[in-house]
Amino acid sequence: MPASNVRTEIDGPVCTIILDRPEKKNAVDRATANALREAFEQFESDENLRVAVLWGDHGTFCSGADLTAMADPDARNEIDPRGDGPGPMARRQWDLPQAQALKEEGLEGYPVVFEEAIAGAGRFASGAGRHGRFED
Repeated sequence: MPASNVRTEIDGPVCTIILDRPEKKNAVDRATANALREAFEQFESDENLRVAVLWGDHGTFCSGADLTAMADPDARNEIDPRGDGPGPMARRQWDLPQAQALKEEGLEGYPVVFEEAIAGAGRFASGAGRHGRFED
């Protein structure tokens, strides 16, 4: 995998997938989400690997979605507007095969991302926090 915000380390049957985006407290933007999906697909395709561990480097697991990236129309240009593409971080993965879990992530995440999160991300990126406006 090319250098990215996600790296993997293999130790016997254990694959550790590491978020490495310290400048954003490991928040996930589109490139990071794609890299996570690729890392889990690689894990899934390797019969020698038995367990995957998702870990955040630099003292932070993950601060969630990168709201600055979500608020930027250019950064969202790869999002599937129908919401049926593969999702990077499946919510209902426990009882589904990986391909179906990724598809469900896209289908279920669509309303949240396009109806609520983008507007909220725009407010956050422009300086409005949960309790009003803040400045540097």
